[in-house]
Amino acid sequence: MNGSKPGKPAGIGRTRGRGHSRCAVRWSLSPHPGPLPWGEGQGGETARMPHSRVGHSRNWRTRRILRRSRTFPELNKLNLAGPRVRLRQWNDADLEPFAAMNADPEVMEFFPQPQTREQSIASLERLKRGIDERGWGLWAVEIEQGVAGFTGLAKPDFEAHFTPCIEIGWRFRRRFWGRGYAREAAQVALSFAFERLRLQEVVSLTAQLNERSQRLMQRLGMTHSPRDDFEHPLLPAGHPLRRHVLYRIRNTPDLLKRLNQELNETADRIVCPGSDSKN
Repeated sequence: MNGSKPGKPAGIGRTRGRGHSRCAVRWSLSPHPGPLPWGEGQGGETARMPHSRVGHSRNWRTRRILRRSRTFPELNKLNLAGPRVRLRQWNDADLEPFAAMNADPEVMEFFPQPQTREQSIASLERLKRGIDERGWGLWAVEIEQGVAGFTGLAKPDFEAHFTPCIEIGWRFRRRFWGRGYAREAAQVALSFAFERLRLQEVVSLTAQLNERSQRLMQRLGMTHSPRDDFEHPLLPAGHPLRRHVLYRIRNTPDLLKRLNQELNETADRIVCPGSDSKN
């Protein structure tokens, strides 16, 4: 994947002998939604530069990447895919599953409240517009030709000790829980953040009570320090979800190799269409 040119898909999967064809991870170019307002993400990673401070000097490379992404039209063609998931721009047909997901009380357990249909319509428009304007954001996650939820990168609209930054959030319909889809989509998004945007660090944040998202962060290889935990400024004092945790992961060559290896291992468990073999 390193050094592959925009628009040129680069497979990182592999095939095995005895005629067993395995699905490869595919990289091509598709769009991304914009900022992650409160209630838009489920767990979030925030790409952050080291030695940054709140204010004018903080995250100057992150800001430069945000500005640069608007000037590169090829980023607006990004279409990222893993062995089972495809991260793509939203379309009008996605509204019904998107609104149903946002209205599900179990899916929205760790957000202030479920969304109305009108809120979901406005939210979907923001996500589409963010992709068009920036070239990346919160992608629709397509699984088996259906929308399972979203995963991607965004810029939080509040100030904290780790902002400004790029946050990655995810949310999935209940029927797609517990099958590794969220992890796979997050691995694809992390690879994009580290390889395409060349971010040096990513953090993930969620409500302290949200143990499910924290387990996913841990499976992604993120680490947690209680010193990074914070009170979410967009929630009132005393709100049960106000206390948030922060997880971090740094961009290293070993990390990129691990992400690719884990995606390939997922591909190895899947027989490509047209293959006569089974796992």
